Amino acid sequence: NFAYTLKGCPVVVGHQDIEDRKDMEEKAVGYVANVDRCEMTGDWFADFVMFDEKAINKVNNGEVPYVSCAYRADLSTEDLTINNVEYKKRIIGGEMLHLALVKNPRYNGTDIWRNSCEDYFVGEGVLYNQKDNTMFGFKKVKTDLEQSTDYFFE
Repeated sequence: NFAYTLKGCPVVVGHQDIEDRKDMEEKAVGYVANVDRCEMTGDWFADFVMFDEKAINKVNNGEVPYVSCAYRADLSTEDLTINNVEYKKRIIGGEMLHLALVKNPRYNGTDIWRNSCEDYFVGEGVLYNQKDNTMFGFKKVKTDLEQSTDYFFE
């Protein structure tokens, strides 16, 4: 539920403090249209539309090739052990504040992809952190498979 609160949030260049609606309207270069998760890979995607020509040019010329999220997290205060890993705090909910176009994201794999529409710029960002864990709690793990194992995907 936390991830889906990004839908409708403003897209801004760099992380911005947004005080109120008027401030958001001045700083927004677009808006997040949709948020979804790929069931097969666990990747999260944020579709967004940009309308600001300067911001579109910054993406096109590689000045801001990535996205980053700002959010207000609700944290648990109880100690918890999951898979034999102790946690002092964990995110149990929260609210997304904006999607920032950035040069140096906090998380890996947050590339901006352009769709085929030439009139408007629409992008997607996939959210991973620097330790190859997905931002919303799905761990990406590299494993070795036996050569004789057959896999089928539908």
